[in-house]
Amino acid sequence: MTGTIGQADTGVSHGGVYVNSAGFWPGSFGCIVNLTDLKLLAEAWMNLGSHPADLDASGKVDLADFAVLSAWWMIHCPANWPLK
Repeated sequence: MTGTIGQADTGVSHGGVYVNSAGFWPGSFGCIVNLTDLKLLAEAWMNLGSHPADLDASGKVDLADFAVLSAWWMIHCPANWPLK
């Protein structure tokens, strides 16, 4: 044995198409929607105009944005999560 732990060396695997189908989802690595995000949303509450906490891009931070945040609560952030 030269390169594996507990098993004899084998040849290189060739050919085939591989699909990653076990638990991968796009998003920000290590990012969880949590109290930090809720704090940022609360600080921006009822602000008008462009703001990272305007999660539904409606032009204001309101209950609809809270609904988006709560849907992702304690889950990995979706791709391009603006509050991180």
